[in-house]
Amino acid sequence: TVAMTGDGVNDVPALKEADCSIAIQSGSDAARSVSQLVLMNSEFSTLPLAVAEGRRCINNIERSAALFLVKTILSFLLAAVFLFLHCPYPFKPIQLTLISSIMIGIPSFLLALEPNFNIVRGHFIANVIKKAAPGGVSAAVGICLLEAAGAIFGFTPEHISVMAVFLTAAVCFETLIIVCIPFDLKRALMCGALAAILVGAVLILPGLFYIIPLLPTECAALGVVAALALILQPVLSLIIKSVIKRKENIARSSHKAG
Repeated sequence: TVAMTGDGVNDVPALKEADCSIAIQSGSDAARSVSQLVLMNSEFSTLPLAVAEGRRCINNIERSAALFLVKTILSFLLAAVFLFLHCPYPFKPIQLTLISSIMIGIPSFLLALEPNFNIVRGHFIANVIKKAAPGGVSAAVGICLLEAAGAIFGFTPEHISVMAVFLTAAVCFETLIIVCIPFDLKRALMCGALAAILVGAVLILPGLFYIIPLLPTECAALGVVAALALILQPVLSLIIKSVIKRKENIARSSHKAG
C-alpha cells in the first residue's frame, strides 16, 4: 500500500496513482480534487486521529457485519432447503425477532461503540465471511438434522420449532464469542448479560415466543445436534481460513511473477 501527500499541481500524478492520497486545504485546487483525504486545518498532526478513527470504524463494522451475516446465511440456506421439503418452516417470526434482537442487534450496537485502534488486516469481505459463514452453515445443518430426527422419531412441528430456536441461539452465541475475541471484562459482562436476557425471555414469556416443554427424547436429540453444530462451526472456520489464505498466497505469487 502506497500513500502520498502533496499540495501542488506537480503532485497530482503521484496522488492519482497512490492507494491513499492526502492533500491539505491550503494546497492547490487540483491536488485537493484528486486526493481521497483533505486535511481541512492543513495540519498533518491530525492524521493519527483520523487513522485511529478509521481503524475503529472498519474493525467495529467488520464485527457487526459478521453477526448480521450469520442470520442472512442461515435464512438463505433454510429457504433454499425448505422449498424442497414437505414440512413447515421451523421458525415463527417472533422467534427470529428474539434471536436477532438479543444475539445480533444489541451486541452489534455495543461493539460498534467500542474503541478499537488495531491495525486493519486482510480484506474486509474475507474477514467477515470467515466469521459469519461457519455459524450460518452450522445452524442450517443442525436444523436439517433436527428435521431428520423429527421424521425418524415423530417429533411434532411445534417441538421442532422450539428445538430450532435453542439450536440457533446456541450457534449465534458461539459466533458472538468468536467475534468478541480477545475478551475483556466489558465483553465478558456483555455476553453474560445477553445470555441471561435470552434465558429470562424464554422463561418469563414462553407463550409469546411459542416455547413449549420438550420431551426427554427431544432434549437428547437437541443436545446431540447442538454439540455437533457447535463443533462444526470452528472446523468450518479453519477450513474457510485455509482456503482464503491459499487464494491470497496464489494471488500474491502471481502478482510478484507479473
